Amino acid sequence: MNRAAPAWLAAGLAALLAGCPGPPADGARYLSKAESDRLARERFDPGRYVRNDFQPAAGAAPPAPAGPRRTLRVGLQWLMTGDAAPWVVAQRLGFFAEQGLEVAIEEGGPGRDVLSGVVMGRLDVYVGYPEVALAMMTSRTGADLRMIGASMKSSGVGFMGLDRTIPRDQRSTRRITAADLAGRRVGIQPGADFLIDFLCDQTGLRRSSLQVMSEGPTPDALVAGALDYYQGLLSDQPRLLERQGYRNWTFLSLADVGYACYMDVSVVTAEFCAREPAILRRYLAALDRSLRYIAAHPAEAARIMVQAIPKDPGSEAEMEARIRRESAMSRGDGTEPLLFMDPARVRDFVSILFRYHRIDSAGAVR
Repeated sequence: MNRAAPAWLAAGLAALLAGCPGPPADGARYLSKAESDRLARERFDPGRYVRNDFQPAAGAAPPAPAGPRRTLRVGLQWLMTGDAAPWVVAQRLGFFAEQGLEVAIEEGGPGRDVLSGVVMGRLDVYVGYPEVALAMMTSRTGADLRMIGASMKSSGVGFMGLDRTIPRDQRSTRRITAADLAGRRVGIQPGADFLIDFLCDQTGLRRSSLQVMSEGPTPDALVAGALDYYQGLLSDQPRLLERQGYRNWTFLSLADVGYACYMDVSVVTAEFCAREPAILRRYLAALDRSLRYIAAHPAEAARIMVQAIPKDPGSEAEMEARIRRESAMSRGDGTEPLLFMDPARVRDFVSILFRYHRIDSAGAVR
């Protein structure tokens, strides 16, 4: 139970949960929702920072490549994992090539500041967590960036448990709520303490009713019975439970209580956005096609990903289960087109980040 966490998992969670500033050292209070909403309205213009106009229109033919093949350098926030499927599948099956693009995919991971690579011009597109990009967008010393699409409608952040009323090899149909966490031992990732506060603020749960414990990036303590619930990512930690034979996991998504965060967001500089609109349209057309292919052919996508990942890819069945979960997250509730980002929803998320001091509310407004 004490095996070390894979480096890519630790790095990904650290970037997602601890990559933005926490509360100031002087212990300044969190903002009220009214305060953070006001600041988000005043200091963040979603119409400026969120661009959906490069995405393919429903039913429209993909843009025809013009001129010689162009190279596009895409940097992932994380090491090569199942999250990279839309880009890897598009590359391996020639969807990028058919759009006249030669896409070079660069891994992120520990010690690699991928977004700065985009800002400095070493990379063209950043793909990763919106918090990281929004922190730079709203910083007083940050960069002028644009979000051009999100491959998942939810971050998948939440709290998971095990339904011990059924055998561990059975699927649970139980839906846990915030009330289920009251009086329980709840493990959280480093830097994620604010998620407990957010859950309590949104649901009326008393923080004092929780026994909050700091945990690492794997749910081993949950399996061992040292925890009742564990904070993690729907896209990934369930596979670690299932690898150990626990299919009876349950999950409370923070998206259900208002943490409406997009995930795996493509970000470019404002300068690149203005200079290369045709390249961005072709990039997103290929990505849209890849997402649709993955949803229709999860087993084939899993085979491609297992072959593409050099270390610890797991079995094809395990990868397929993950890809199916992430495909559902790509579609969301079906009210938005693939890749689309609702500007109002992004501003609401900025308000949450302002409220809990995850990004600097004194910046932005360019």
